[in-house]
Amino acid sequence: MQEDRFQALMFKSLDGTITPGEQQEFDRLLVDDPVSRRQYEQLLEIREGLTKWSVPERDLWTDVQVDHLVSRAMLRHEAVIVTLGRHWQKIAVACVLILMVSIGSIYLQNGTLDSDTLVGIEEIEADEAYTYLSTNYTYDE
Repeated sequence: MQEDRFQALMFKSLDGTITPGEQQEFDRLLVDDPVSRRQYEQLLEIREGLTKWSVPERDLWTDVQVDHLVSRAMLRHEAVIVTLGRHWQKIAVACVLILMVSIGSIYLQNGTLDSDTLVGIEEIEADEAYTYLSTNYTYDE
């Protein structure tokens, strides 16, 4: 129960939505649990590292360049997606961040990152897996 409360307060703290009373409770939990404190510090380090990363303006396409490419593609009736290309580096960083948060969430919930946990079959028995696969993925418990 206390671990769930710690995680909720930790995420509120990271999001900047924590109230002063919750902040005091969170600070007490950090003092009491050095493992959780280290986990929180690691998340802060990841956040700091990602906020320092940015794309120089000179590497971005201008709006005029994007408009020119889109209008040229429309004239040729080509299906070209260029608007996301302007921010591809930011999109890549966001994807990496989502992947890290997802894997971190799996680890926090299950305490391990073995292949069964990552695939989501850590609690399935062999005969249940066979039934699930042989019935074309329509297995109901």
